[in-house]
Amino acid sequence: MWLLDENGRIHHTTRKALSTDLGIVKLKGARVGTVLRSHLGHKFLVVEPNYLDFIERMKRGPQIIHPKDVGIIVTYLGVKSGDRVADIGAGSGGMTFYLSRIVGKKGRVYAYERDERFVEILKENKNLLNVKNVIIRQEDGRNIRERDLDGAVVDVKEPREVLEPIRKSLKPGASLAIYLPNITQVKELLEGLEGWIKVSVFEILKRDWVVKEKVLRPEHRLLGHTGFITILRKFP
Repeated sequence: MWLLDENGRIHHTTRKALSTDLGIVKLKGARVGTVLRSHLGHKFLVVEPNYLDFIERMKRGPQIIHPKDVGIIVTYLGVKSGDRVADIGAGSGGMTFYLSRIVGKKGRVYAYERDERFVEILKENKNLLNVKNVIIRQEDGRNIRERDLDGAVVDVKEPREVLEPIRKSLKPGASLAIYLPNITQVKELLEGLEGWIKVSVFEILKRDWVVKEKVLRPEHRLLGHTGFITILRKFP
């Protein structure tokens, strides 16, 4: 069960009571939308977790694709309810489980991760979210077996090695998003590229603002470079 406290913090528990610094909350009979009070009188709301709630509580292994990049990747892929997509180099599942929300119950996400340690983390996070539409494969992306996929995301060190297998797995015109930390890697990726149309190469910068009664100013720190996103479409 997931609860939101009056300070905006998210809590998760599988027990019959939740113990926090705001007091103990008894959960018997609670459901989404129920307002509860701790023994100290503080309010808690039972909620369905959103993506950022999950990111805050998920178990981590390798660095995930940053949330500021996830949404724009899905937009460029054009993924929708009922689609079948692949996440190559799934890691801890940050991208995987966002895709699972987008494709819904009738869709499928095939999460490829060859590192056994990260596969175990993927499984734990899948159980945390209780999702049914994610299929975890402990395999290299070069061995992708699905066909007629609607899109794919690649977050591996050497994406050129998986380009042709992924191309065979995608529908004609389907999009592929590749996430790389260095622009030199992007240059190497695109050299002599065949069977793809380059749509875009970009990065996303995020700047928060301080909004108070007498203060309106940008935060001193800018969330800058996290990765370069390359969007390709299978052609012809």
